[in-house]
Amino acid sequence: MLLVLRDPSGDDAGDRAATIFGRTKEIDATVDFWDDPVDVYRIKLRSGQYVSADLRGPAGTNTNLVLWKPGTERVEGRSAAQLAQRATASLQAGANQHVLYRARAGGWYYLEVKLATPGFGSYTLRFSKSP
Repeated sequence: MLLVLRDPSGDDAGDRAATIFGRTKEIDATVDFWDDPVDVYRIKLRSGQYVSADLRGPAGTNTNLVLWKPGTERVEGRSAAQLAQRATASLQAGANQHVLYRARAGGWYYLEVKLATPGFGSYTLRFSKSP
């Protein structure tokens, strides 16, 4: 069953992220390069569990989709320590992105949607976790 949420997102990891429960979700939200370029969703994964996420971003933009490991406190910044917290990322050109990841450890992971180029608009994020 898909659940549609209207822009419940947070802007960073930790307690600032919107917690999403369930195995399958569809989220409709918006991003704006100037005012709200990042949305972060907190999802719980067990060790060995797979997560698949598809992002359909605003037309004509470049979006990024990044899955961050448990313990991540911030998704912004480019220090070596912060980048080491990335579990996987889809950073290809264009509005549409996909990630597939098998959790090496259980815990709260953070799924980040980021608008990487000037623009704004609606996006749809669909994700599912294996049983």
